[in-house]
Amino acid sequence: MTGKEIIKYLEEWAPKGIAWDKDNVGLQVGDPEIKIKNVLLSLDLKEQVIESAIKENCNLIITHHPLLYYPLKNLDYSKNIIARMIEKLIKNNITLYSAHTNLDFTKHGVSYQLAKKLLLKNIRFLKNLSDNQIKLTVFVPESHVNKVAEAIHQAGGGLIGEYSHCSFKTSGTGTFKGSNESNPAIGKKGVVEFVEEVKEEVKEEEPEPEPFVVVEEMPMFPGGDPALLQYIAEHTNYPEVAKENNIQGRVIVRFCVTSKGGVNQVSVLKGVDPELDKEAMRVVESLPAFKPGKQGGKPVPVWYMVPITFTLK
Repeated sequence: MTGKEIIKYLEEWAPKGIAWDKDNVGLQVGDPEIKIKNVLLSLDLKEQVIESAIKENCNLIITHHPLLYYPLKNLDYSKNIIARMIEKLIKNNITLYSAHTNLDFTKHGVSYQLAKKLLLKNIRFLKNLSDNQIKLTVFVPESHVNKVAEAIHQAGGGLIGEYSHCSFKTSGTGTFKGSNESNPAIGKKGVVEFVEEVKEEVKEEEPEPEPFVVVEEMPMFPGGDPALLQYIAEHTNYPEVAKENNIQGRVIVRFCVTSKGGVNQVSVLKGVDPELDKEAMRVVESLPAFKPGKQGGKPVPVWYMVPITFTLK
């Protein structure tokens, strides 16, 4: 079995399209076409994890948290731990794949398993996405309809409640006439063509509008800004690598508070070090729901910034 086949199976269960917008799920490093010998699972990628994979003859590592959150500026093996791990993966022909928030959000994924551990009953999604869905309609020649439908479903389309791969197909005859500047895939330009087509209808999550910078009523963390800073202080873990190298500083994180109060589009505006930046983003991504911002009396997405200071005592 190849890595591509394993990835296809995982993404049928947890499509990348349902992950948070700024989450970098999927293939991180390597060649998905290689034949897989053994698979190693890990929460995060660490140097010890790679050593274990080499020892156990595993050439596919699947982590929950992605190694790559934002673009790398360089691959300096002597100074950057992420660069060193990428080097070791490549030299040992190991493929790295990550399933993060898509695995959190999917049916029987991480959130469901945690609920089962707590012995909860009647487990279901607390937030129904049906109120922010749109219907995607495409017209496809009969010969290509299954290929197009599969691509839509792989991107997260067609999820309704407990069901995936939902769509509705209607057969009919499509007509068109291409101009002299056209390049029709079927038929000839300047001729009215009649093509047997399928109308494919799929429900898709409707993207929110661009976030506001300033609104009439700004988002509010439960308990206000003091509670927000307290939450961050209590949930931030100082990375050991940063401690060992005496790395300190303030990371400025920007994120969007959605019209539902959730947090997404997390990014570092001003970074200090890859490990500190990554931890700051992790903490922000874990924030509970805000009271959404409002413009004209309606909830809207709003940009929000927060400083996270790392100081060694």
